[in-house]
Amino acid sequence: MTAAGGSAPTAHGLTVGLVGPVPPRRTSLAEETAWMAAQLAGRGADVRLVAVTDPLDDGTGPLLLDGVRTAAEWRAGTEGAERAALRVLGDADVVVVQHQPARDGNGGLHGPDDSAGSPLVRFLQRCPAPTVLVLHDVPSATDPGGRDEIGRLARLADVVVVQSEVARRRTLAAAGEVDGLHVVPRAAVLGAPTATPHSGTPRPGRTPRDGNPSVLTFGFLDPDKAIEDAVVAVADLDDLSAPVRYQVCGPTASGVLELEGEHYRSGLRILAKALKVEDRVQILDGYRSAAALAAQLHRADAVVLPYQSHDTTSSAALVEALAAGRPVVATAFPHAVELLSDGAGILVAPGDRAAMTSAIRTVLARPRTASSMSARAAEVGRQFHPDRVMEAYLELLEGVQQQVDLRRTTPPRHAALPGAETEPLTA
Repeated sequence: MTAAGGSAPTAHGLTVGLVGPVPPRRTSLAEETAWMAAQLAGRGADVRLVAVTDPLDDGTGPLLLDGVRTAAEWRAGTEGAERAALRVLGDADVVVVQHQPARDGNGGLHGPDDSAGSPLVRFLQRCPAPTVLVLHDVPSATDPGGRDEIGRLARLADVVVVQSEVARRRTLAAAGEVDGLHVVPRAAVLGAPTATPHSGTPRPGRTPRDGNPSVLTFGFLDPDKAIEDAVVAVADLDDLSAPVRYQVCGPTASGVLELEGEHYRSGLRILAKALKVEDRVQILDGYRSAAALAAQLHRADAVVLPYQSHDTTSSAALVEALAAGRPVVATAFPHAVELLSDGAGILVAPGDRAAMTSAIRTVLARPRTASSMSARAAEVGRQFHPDRVMEAYLELLEGVQQQVDLRRTTPPRHAALPGAETEPLTA
């Protein structure tokens, strides 16, 4: 991918603050923050990474992440957590904040609220540099508290980035008119989105290429992903001439691990045994390298996403599956409805195990249908090419950078916070 004129855009001379969780935190948000840091640094930017950590995380000191060293730590849930970020990012050309709305009061850039608002509100109000707020999953009207938070944050940031059209609509509904609202999709980082579309390889009843058709669910394990529904659905596929192999791949999400350990993973294995399919339902432990996970993805005949959430407006697994040209069977969560409604997969109602069984059967037993879905998936997946996504961000950052001089000659955008006039931003 190249910019107009034939040369790839760079970020030389640009100082970019980047705020977000990073590995070893087990979230897709942490992985995306790490990807963006590496991409920006690789294109010549001076990246100042502020790592958002959880109070339960062990202090490990500065991290070196693909050549990018953390400049400060934002320990979520603690008083004044935003101050460390303000100290090191005040003179940046632009600051990018990766934000995931809290679930059950946990996660994201949250902490004790006071009369001045949440730590992230205070940060956006006080940061002298222009800010780009990247929103991951925008709550619906059924979550008025979360929607109010998104509305306030969107009005404070200079630029707001969402990752889907449904997220754009929800942000506008929450904040009203928002200057500088952009849709930039997630990047597919496991493999090139130019993957050869599904070839219509013969399915059960003919001669499967490796003896068994296979379906895959991957990503961070979380009870909200309702993987048990897919296990039951696969167990009901007993009318095909070859047994279906189902692989569930990925580590348990950090928040789940801290609250209940590996109880959810163990429960999935117990369920598979109770259904007498433990020989073909594999709940794989731990991380896979990007190359290993990409290979699993390309071997799969279908990807299954049985999520329960109504607020998933950005799904990393969905993006990766489409970029790899895999047919997708998914519940009708918002991002899936947006991307699969035009033939790249099959949508079913959350919790409808019979419909999921039928949908998986359709993909595995009808080669022509699967081939058509795969071709459409690959077409949709082109928009997630990492170079294309990063070029969109660089174009945004270049535009935001032009605001720096103007910002320094105009009054502050927001009213001063209590005590802010006496509190230094540097240490």
